[in-house]
Amino acid sequence: MPDLALAMKRNPKMKVMLMSGYFDLGTTYFGSINEIKHLPTPRDLQSNISYHFFQTGHMVYVNEEALKSCTTTAQRSSVTTQVRTKSSA
Repeated sequence: MPDLALAMKRNPKMKVMLMSGYFDLGTTYFGSINEIKHLPTPRDLQSNISYHFFQTGHMVYVNEEALKSCTTTAQRSSVTTQVRTKSSA
């Protein structure tokens, strides 16, 4: 994921949200965390990354409760980002 690391270095205000299912066999729980934790970025940029995990596999839309939770999390993140962007302008 060197492209993500480069983008974060070039734009230190960039936020990254990792969303994954605990039972995902395509993008495994520990594999996802390991990849993000080992990005070649300065340590302070790790605080720009948020982690959200759901009781589902790779296809979050199969589990209706997980889908609702995933959607709510994404919406909250979007609203928070918009508020921060407007207030920092």
